[in-house]
Amino acid sequence: LYNNAPVFTSIPCANSPPPFPSPPPTTPPSPPPTTLPSSGLQVIHGADGVSLACLMPGDEQEKILAPFPTASSEKSTEIAVQCCKVGVSGNAGCVRYVDTNDANGCIGGRPPRLYSYAKAVELCIEAGSKIKVQLELCDRTCRDTGCLYNNAPVFTSIPCSGCPSVRRLESDKSDYNALLAANEELRHTNDKLTQLVASQTKVIERLQGRQHRQLLFPAPSAN
Repeated sequence: LYNNAPVFTSIPCANSPPPFPSPPPTTPPSPPPTTLPSSGLQVIHGADGVSLACLMPGDEQEKILAPFPTASSEKSTEIAVQCCKVGVSGNAGCVRYVDTNDANGCIGGRPPRLYSYAKAVELCIEAGSKIKVQLELCDRTCRDTGCLYNNAPVFTSIPCSGCPSVRRLESDKSDYNALLAANEELRHTNDKLTQLVASQTKVIERLQGRQHRQLLFPAPSAN
């Protein structure tokens, strides 16, 4: 039935129609920029959305700590990485973990690991490639969507508005080391107190035992 079909040949072409044009190459979506905008981006509380600090241009590669639970807190802690599906609003678009809500699946770790802003952007891209969805840093809290990030500061794509500049890890190192030293000294003090209490308890027990024996066997009367 090849009389009714085109067939391949070895005949050279002459004045043949031009070949079919090749389809245009598929252009992958450009990754989100890792340069912070001039306005900066907020770090917020993972539950109530209160602004805690602001990442400014130049902070992109810094491993960041932020004050928590308020902007005026002396304590600084790691910022959690959570991502959102592009074009999906509300908690329906929130992605705090892939596959499992634990240390292995949580995008930013559980508890949160120490990351820079640039690494946070990269982690969202990587997570999106795993679930075949385009992800970016969120513009909301994503409260109650996993990984215990309600109890942590979170990276966002929300422009800054009057929030303080974030504290860097390097500037916190001396305070952190001082805190470790103080904790170690306190631990030694507690150990000494425990030993002292144990020693006193033994003395009291010996005294009580001696008094008990004296009651059982009173000293002979001088008469």
